[in-house]
Amino acid sequence: MSFDLNETMRALYEGTKIADPGEFADALIDQIPDASMRDVLRISLRAHVRIWLGQQRMARIVDVEEAPAEQHLSATGTDNASPLSVRQAEYGRKYRGLHFALLQECLSVKSGWKRFGKCTADDVEFIEQDRRTNAARSLARADFYARIRAAMLKASAVVVEDLGDATLSALVSGGDQ
Repeated sequence: MSFDLNETMRALYEGTKIADPGEFADALIDQIPDASMRDVLRISLRAHVRIWLGQQRMARIVDVEEAPAEQHLSATGTDNASPLSVRQAEYGRKYRGLHFALLQECLSVKSGWKRFGKCTADDVEFIEQDRRTNAARSLARADFYARIRAAMLKASAVVVEDLGDATLSALVSGGDQ
């Protein structure tokens, strides 16, 4: 692909004051050549599909937890088995159903994407560390916003811009004001 999506986004970001992602996307679409549209769409959809797959994982777990006992597979996992007793169905719903849903999750691992059931111990370690890294990054950003809010309250600032360059520079570099 000769069209550079990231460079085009960077140039648009630097040349606009658009804050709304939808408006930004509309402006970006106007700059994408027709010949590159399929490649750009694939790049863009990857993140959306990743989020959607994660939502489906969670929905599947909730569906299994909430479905009536008769809708669950037998304890052996086949749907052509003899009807289950209520006790077996409850057990299957509570344990095997969640287990099955967990094994079907599609997760990003070091080597690409895998169903959770096919992950090695190294893959699971990667998944764990990735989640811990993302959580730490999110918590650090939340702490940053808390410092900004505290500085705004202390300075009686109505909007973040009211804090001024010196205060914002100190906060961005990790200091408190």
